[in-house]
Amino acid sequence: EWRWVLASPLLYYLFHGLIDTFYWKNDLAYSFWFFGGLITIAHNLNVVTGKVEHGMKVGRELGFPTANIRLAKQIEKPYGVYIVSLKIENEKKRGLLYYGPRKTEGLPESMVCEITVFDFEGDLYGKKMSFKIGKFLRGPIEFSSPEELKAQIQKDVLAARHMKM
Repeated sequence: EWRWVLASPLLYYLFHGLIDTFYWKNDLAYSFWFFGGLITIAHNLNVVTGKVEHGMKVGRELGFPTANIRLAKQIEKPYGVYIVSLKIENEKKRGLLYYGPRKTEGLPESMVCEITVFDFEGDLYGKKMSFKIGKFLRGPIEFSSPEELKAQIQKDVLAARHMKM
């Protein structure tokens, strides 16, 4: 993974400093902290933050409650369904993110960013949520009914539970 490319110089400087010289007060310190900063920045590239708002409650009616997110900034990824990891009340959770236009017959068209959180029951309204976007599952699909949407969500959840982030 590309993060190891950034981490390898950092590890080299760390081990070199432990064996040869103290790495906090010499020329290696600049490189050490530079690569440490790059790793921190790279780690946070896919972290997205937003506030949970009330939606149309369509997901709840289909048996898949969603957290509708008002984004602080736009997601710079193609529209579609992604696996996400998030933290709720100091507990790590996984879920599915749908980001894109709502294309289901009988529902108003709009842009949505919503997350189905796996194995969670509780109230998230008004809370800030941060999540990390993982693997892309599929692009947006046009559904002719809410039942078709429900069947596709079931397939997506099943696939996401068996995949790594």
